[in-house]
Amino acid sequence: LLLSDGHIGIVSDINKNKLDKPIITVFFNKELERISSFDINLAEDEDIIIIKPIDLPSIKKLANGSLDFVFEEYNVMDEYD
Repeated sequence: LLLSDGHIGIVSDINKNKLDKPIITVFFNKELERISSFDINLAEDEDIIIIKPIDLPSIKKLANGSLDFVFEEYNVMDEYD
């Protein structure tokens, strides 16, 4: 997901009371560089919103290859490799 502050990440958890305000794990900064991941809780940080989804092949190009570092954190398979 592209966030309004320029970061790119994935939904890592939901807020049960605010389903439209998930917790996002960020992997890329505004300059599209890979960074150490951190979480943004959109229910708590109301200044940041989701701008649009980004497809995995596009993110893979940003990562210059494999997205294993994303999927390793969540124990899911990267079906796009």
